[in-house]
Amino acid sequence: MPTDLLQPLSIIHQDDDLVVINKPSGLLVHRSPIDKHETRFAVQELRNQIGQHVYPLHRLRQTHFWGVGVCVIREAASFYGQQFQEHQIHKTYLALVRGHGPNQLSIDHALKDEADDYAGIAGGGEAKPALTHMTVFKAV
Repeated sequence: MPTDLLQPLSIIHQDDDLVVINKPSGLLVHRSPIDKHETRFAVQELRNQIGQHVYPLHRLRQTHFWGVGVCVIREAASFYGQQFQEHQIHKTYLALVRGHGPNQLSIDHALKDEADDYAGIAGGGEAKPALTHMTVFKAV
């Protein structure tokens, strides 16, 4: 087992409602059929570390180095869950990238759910609108 999986979780931000962690690669967020033999999970590790029940809210996937995850403290879970269901959450991401591209770009491209047998998602269905705006803050 990689040694970073044995360390306490790195907390990037914590307030009364939210905890943002740098989830090590290879550590599952919660119990899943992906690995039925796994015994350590980010949600349980974080609960033990901060002494409060937490629930996964959001995570950045397919990032090259980090699996940044947002967990919600129990008292705020229903509020934030409802905000996500009602599409009231506005997400802004900052990224460090390498290469050349336009200074500004907008992508208006509807997305379909991808099939995920483990999560019970059939995939396909009607495409959902997705709008992405990109702006270069600093080029070096």
